[in-house]
Amino acid sequence: TYTWGMFDQNISGDQVVADSCMLSWAGRYHDSPQMYSDVLTPDEAKARHTLRIAQSCWEFLKKCDVVIGHNFQGFDAKYINTEFLKWGLPPLKFVIVDTLLVARQNFRFSSNKMKFINEHLGIRNKIENDGFPLWRACSEGDGQALKTML
Repeated sequence: TYTWGMFDQNISGDQVVADSCMLSWAGRYHDSPQMYSDVLTPDEAKARHTLRIAQSCWEFLKKCDVVIGHNFQGFDAKYINTEFLKWGLPPLKFVIVDTLLVARQNFRFSSNKMKFINEHLGIRNKIENDGFPLWRACSEGDGQALKTML
């Protein structure tokens, strides 16, 4: 994105260099310890071609009656549904239990970030990473970064 400044900016469509895209997804079924996941290949990332991982995500989610995730309702479900719509995949129906909403509605943690809540409750966190530099490297098709993301 090209902008004139760093704070309180209104970005117009013609300032967007490349739209965001789904780089990866991961999940597991409640009754299984096995993780399922997918990540773009370097060529897919450079081309922002998400069809293959949108299909694998759709195949995973179509088996779900309930999906549990942190900010899943506010972010992930909308993002995933946009990918499905983009590629002509039928919408999926499932109940969402959004742990961010559960935390906000029922508790008073100092922070409702997943990392903070997990640490407070002694729950394993996601693997630490570089944050935005990792996302940028993945977006640019860096194979090692995509492996880390997976």
